[in-house]
Amino acid sequence: MKLRVLFCFSLTLLLALTIPLCTVSAQSPTTLTEANVRAVVTAMDVATKKASTVGIIAHMAPDIVMEMTVETPAGVQTITLTRDQFAAHTKIGFKRRVAYKQERTINRLTTSKDGKKAMMVSALFESLTLPEGTINAMSDEISIFEVRGGKIMMVSYKVTMRVV
Repeated sequence: MKLRVLFCFSLTLLLALTIPLCTVSAQSPTTLTEANVRAVVTAMDVATKKASTVGIIAHMAPDIVMEMTVETPAGVQTITLTRDQFAAHTKIGFKRRVAYKQERTINRLTTSKDGKKAMMVSALFESLTLPEGTINAMSDEISIFEVRGGKIMMVSYKVTMRVV
């Protein structure tokens, strides 16, 4: 039973690691707009589908805090990851992945009046196929973005994932 929880957690962690961020444009933004945050999120999803770990961490701030809660029939576990830990888990997961599908719905996207911060609330449905079988999950995500060094960076990520 403990092995099953660990296996489910590891696999669903891969699903949660769908925050791939990659360079969206050659211009350096100085403020965040809904349009440029949406462009980053679209690029994130493309990088996930391409299994690009580099694309995933390209716009993650070095000091990002990622809190991931995974709910499986066997139990609930919450972990906090650094960017490097996230990258290491993602590389392992991508090597095992046979197929992957996702659908994202952005429920809310707001930017601060000064354009320095943005918050996105989204729902994500994912289907991950591994040699052992397929896992389906639904996630609620909250992501915070800032412009740092002329790049849109994700500075905070919190997800609750339910394996269905």
